[in-house]
Amino acid sequence: MGAPWIEGHISAPLQGDTIRVTSAFQVRRASELLPSVLLPESLEAEVLRGVGAVGGGLPGAALGDRERDVLSGSSRLDWAIGEMAFWTLFTSATVLPEAPELVLPVLPEGVGSSTSGSDLHFASRLLTAMEGGHAIEFDVAMDRSQRIVGSGLSGQGDREWVSQLDPGLSTGPFRDSQGEFTLTRVTLAPAGTYSGENLRLRGGMTLAIERWSDLRPDDPGRARLLSGPDGNGGLTHTSVGAGRDLSLNQQSLSLFSEARWWVTSALRLTAGGRIDWQVLPFDEITPDEAWGAATGIFDAVPDGSLFQVSPSGELRWEPEGLPGWGLNLAAALHPGTAEPGLLGPIFQPRDQPSESVRTLGDPAPGDEFRGRRLTLLGPEFRAPRTESLSARAFGQITPEVRLAVEAFRYRADFLPRRRDINRIPGQGFRDQFGRSHHGVLANSDGLIAIVPGTDRRFRGFDQVWALESTGWSETAGVQFAGTFEAGELLLEGNYRFARTRDNAPFGLSGSPIPLDGSTDFALLEAGWVEGRSNTDRPHELTLLGTLGLGIGPLDRVAWSYRMASGLPFTPGVRDALGQAWETGWTRLEAISLPDGATIPVTGDGWSCASTLGSTSRLERNSCRGETLHELNAGIAFQIPAGGAGQVELRVDALNLLDRGDSLRDPALFVVDGAGELGYPSTGEGARVDLPVRDNPTFGEPIARLFEGRTIRIGLEYRF
Repeated sequence: MGAPWIEGHISAPLQGDTIRVTSAFQVRRASELLPSVLLPESLEAEVLRGVGAVGGGLPGAALGDRERDVLSGSSRLDWAIGEMAFWTLFTSATVLPEAPELVLPVLPEGVGSSTSGSDLHFASRLLTAMEGGHAIEFDVAMDRSQRIVGSGLSGQGDREWVSQLDPGLSTGPFRDSQGEFTLTRVTLAPAGTYSGENLRLRGGMTLAIERWSDLRPDDPGRARLLSGPDGNGGLTHTSVGAGRDLSLNQQSLSLFSEARWWVTSALRLTAGGRIDWQVLPFDEITPDEAWGAATGIFDAVPDGSLFQVSPSGELRWEPEGLPGWGLNLAAALHPGTAEPGLLGPIFQPRDQPSESVRTLGDPAPGDEFRGRRLTLLGPEFRAPRTESLSARAFGQITPEVRLAVEAFRYRADFLPRRRDINRIPGQGFRDQFGRSHHGVLANSDGLIAIVPGTDRRFRGFDQVWALESTGWSETAGVQFAGTFEAGELLLEGNYRFARTRDNAPFGLSGSPIPLDGSTDFALLEAGWVEGRSNTDRPHELTLLGTLGLGIGPLDRVAWSYRMASGLPFTPGVRDALGQAWETGWTRLEAISLPDGATIPVTGDGWSCASTLGSTSRLERNSCRGETLHELNAGIAFQIPAGGAGQVELRVDALNLLDRGDSLRDPALFVVDGAGELGYPSTGEGARVDLPVRDNPTFGEPIARLFEGRTIRIGLEYRF
């Protein structure tokens, strides 16, 4: 599959060497990376209606591949106002023309796709240099990004999605990201630099004003259905209510300073820090009177200011007797900002509620469950923060060979998490896998499910999410790097070993995956939540190389190879209990193995470890897909052109091995509605034995996250 592009560059002086203008444009056709649903061979007889033809099978070929045009341009003006004063003006724009919409199964990780969009960037810098290395600069910038996502604005009307527990491809979760989103940001940033004999001081500030617009259409009442074994009945969920039309303003101010001191010619110390304020319009949150009257729980509204202090330090030693050798130690706190898109539901006017209508089977008129959906702000909401520690040693072994080794640790705190707090309190009942459930269990025409609404403490409400800053993620590891450079040949290699743990599972879209909670902000933490991260890749090896062909200054070949551990996944049970199935093909919760049950160790392209966590359950993400291998190659050479012009032809071969990440079926067991429910114990904390069977497609790929082999040809003309 080709992905051609056209580029043009113009660079010319306007007034001697005083003013120079550089402009560029680009028209390219890009292959959009969209997850593609696959069907393992053992599932060819299964049907996914609402995606393929009704009554027909879903083809095993990848869905969702499409090419789309991208138009972009930029311009830069450099003006030497005087001997020591310079002004730079830069503008760029990118337009994503509207593309045909794809009716795709929605992955549980919540990947969305823009149908159109645009980016605009403007920046200006005035720099005044002074004798002795002192300088004053003043930056002004404006950015505007717009995206139109999903099918809600295309007027397609209602759509019914259907999936079955077996094979379990849940094609119906609502796209919470439908709509038109615009983020506009204006920044002013003055700064100054003082340079002494062995000391350099730098300080300044950044003032930013942002406006976030969130426009979503009135919900067309899309229905979601998890069907029974015969394809009929099952669970339905219809969302009704007003759309969203929000415009949120926020301001931020950052003060920063840095001192760099050369203690000796070989030893350098750097100390810095910054103070950040982010002001959010929390005073615009309108409490939901009905929810507050029923529960006594309201939004925990902070004062609107998020305050962070972030120090940093670095020590760099390069011994004089060993040129090319050195040691670097660094530590820093990095401030984060509250994501306005995630906060949008909190500012939804409570007089424009969204409502869920849920049914099981074929209920009589009026027997369906109806409840409002809310998102509340939890107490002590904070902006995220990351701390980093690193120690790096490097050396030049020979004139051609350089080596480095680095140990590092990164930890992010105050990450957002969502919990459903409108759940019936208490333990509920547990199944043979140690999982807890709430509500009334029923078998409706072979589909075992919780009767809609019976798991809700307050019947007039459905999902009530609490948005909290209680998540964290930590990565620690070591990295080895080497470079060989001789003549026209350059080789680089890098190996990284690291482990990542967290308590904040995130999907591919970056949105926090919902977790169960209790009817209070004092939310209990299940022991299995903390564990191996969904993004954990212990091993990663990268090899790069370029070789000049010796024909012309631009003629060269290049290649790259990457090997990485496969994506992890959590073995579990696929069922229709509660709302867990709405966020994925299986519950996120790690399970305990019943007596006599075992977990397979290896399979076709995957492996599992039977390690038990602290709660006697299988550790979260204890299985892993096959090792990832990527190989790319390219060649570029200059074509003779008349006059002063230069023509360069580039040919790239991408993903030559046709390999990449896939989401794998994580269901070790599937609840079988043809079996009988067992009740070994009753009362508070009762146990129920669900009828289950082994899932024959456990570990098989069900969604592709990569593009196939691609040939890209480019022609660049400079004049």
